[in-house]
Amino acid sequence: MENENIMENAELLLLDKHGIYIPKIFAEAYPQYLSTDQQRDLNSPDNCHYWETWEDVLNTVRITVGGKIHSLHHDGDLWAIPVAELDNLENVQLLIQDRYGSYIPKTFAERYPLQLTPTQRKVLDNPYDTRYWETWERVLDTVTIEIDGKPHTLHQDGDLWAIPAKID
Repeated sequence: MENENIMENAELLLLDKHGIYIPKIFAEAYPQYLSTDQQRDLNSPDNCHYWETWEDVLNTVRITVGGKIHSLHHDGDLWAIPVAELDNLENVQLLIQDRYGSYIPKTFAERYPLQLTPTQRKVLDNPYDTRYWETWERVLDTVTIEIDGKPHTLHQDGDLWAIPAKID
């Protein structure tokens, strides 16, 4: 993926040192881009809708920085990425954000169980299984998923991405 090229033009909004408070700080700094409900939900990490609302904000909100429209990307740090840059990655899909950390394989197995063998599902269901990371590496190398009728391979660079498969 052209992730490095995208990040060259990205604007750093918040450092990861803010941890679980990044959504709250974003809501306080950029309230004009959020609905009243989103502002309320992001008021405190203790709100039961905090992470669900944050996920929605990341997927739908566009902000203006330097006169250009940007989407949000949270990979520890919070970035504003020019939308034109994202258009160059046609059909690339963010599947699971890096904030899931070592649970990305488990989350993938829960969300896409039909893409895995029964053994892979069982191993990835338990992050303490000694075969967990070995199985995940095999999944990344071999599994394709279908999105909009087209095959996609998996790529993990912190976040887990689905990238259109190259068809020879």
